[in-house]
Amino acid sequence: MSYWSVGLSKATGDTQSNNMEEQEKHDLEQDGSLAVENMGAKASAMGSGGASSLGPSPTLENIQAAYGEGESSRARELIQQACCVECSAASPRLEGLRLLCVATQHGDEESVSYLLHEAHVPLPLEPSEGNPAILAAHYGHVSLVRELLDSVPGPFVHRDLLNWMLVSACQQGHLEVVRMLVQGYHADAEDCAIHQEEFAVITGLPLYAAARAGNEEIARFLLQNGAGLSSYTLMDYPAFSRLLVEQQLVEEADTHTEPAGEKLLCGRWSGLKLPWLELDWFMDVSSRISHLDLSCNSLSSLPSVVPWGLIQLRTLDLSNNRFKELHTAQSSQEIICSRLRQVNLSQNELTSLPSGLLHLTRVQRLSAAKNKLTSLFDIPNGTNWIGLRKLEELDVSDNCLTSLPSAVLHSFKSPHFPQSLPEQTHQLP
Repeated sequence: MSYWSVGLSKATGDTQSNNMEEQEKHDLEQDGSLAVENMGAKASAMGSGGASSLGPSPTLENIQAAYGEGESSRARELIQQACCVECSAASPRLEGLRLLCVATQHGDEESVSYLLHEAHVPLPLEPSEGNPAILAAHYGHVSLVRELLDSVPGPFVHRDLLNWMLVSACQQGHLEVVRMLVQGYHADAEDCAIHQEEFAVITGLPLYAAARAGNEEIARFLLQNGAGLSSYTLMDYPAFSRLLVEQQLVEEADTHTEPAGEKLLCGRWSGLKLPWLELDWFMDVSSRISHLDLSCNSLSSLPSVVPWGLIQLRTLDLSNNRFKELHTAQSSQEIICSRLRQVNLSQNELTSLPSGLLHLTRVQRLSAAKNKLTSLFDIPNGTNWIGLRKLEELDVSDNCLTSLPSAVLHSFKSPHFPQSLPEQTHQLP
């Protein structure tokens, strides 16, 4: 079970989560200076004085002024001079990191390359408000992100650093940086970048950060690369979430046009990690849905219209969810999905199949493998069923069945049973 921290305590102002949210907001209000001056104050406290303490250093002020005046070449010269002075003072590491932050903040690729490869300033691997890699992601400097990460020795960059960079880029709307971090450096689109004690902070989820900033294109990319719509995202940003879900309803490429002049739709909602399904997301087009894929989510219930009220439905995939039962219509008049041909209920927690399936005369394939079935259908003895006459394949392997009811099996059209069924279930009439 996952636990989330959804609020930040004032007492944790010096934690990573508070640093990320509050520091970036504060720094942006100061002309984008981010954490450079804060780092300078820390450097002064740690340094031994003189040239190694660069809090109010005129050299740093001159570099900032040169960048501010658009004189990048003068800033580069000052950076190289500062490195030489610092080296003679025997404390290059602290000064080098500050200079690397300044150069990164202003997108100075030449100076960043010099500091990394000639001045040998190492990139810190732990995430912090002043990490140059996080600054590069925050400002959307794609080439600098690559330069900084590639300077790290070894095959892997610290996962927490990558995740914090990813969240920063999501917040600021830098799609190219997001794409590069996920595809090029294997940042986890689902992992949380910020933790408060042992709890993950919801604002550190990349998709939540994208929703918070209204970055639709980034959110779509994250969903395509393993992110999921958490309950917090659905509740805090319902309109944004609905837009993302509705975009997964696509027209069939090779379908005929309905009498009303509208094409049938496929609901491609697999892998979104949805905790629930809102009827409002598809109610207006429910009569056009022919294929519905809700596999690999976290669903335990469905609106009553699914699947029984979807008149055009041909295929239904509910596999790999958390269903213990499915809503069954009270009467056959409520079951209008008469075109349904394929049903996949595998990898759930069902103890019996929904009896509504027995009203459907066109179902050809029915899979309910890897459930907890103790009976095929929970129906009264002697019930005369007319459905499932065209069933060709029934997969109920990896369940708790000991036999299959003859009353139901007599109505099947030569069903094929997988070899993985236990021997007891082969006692067919």
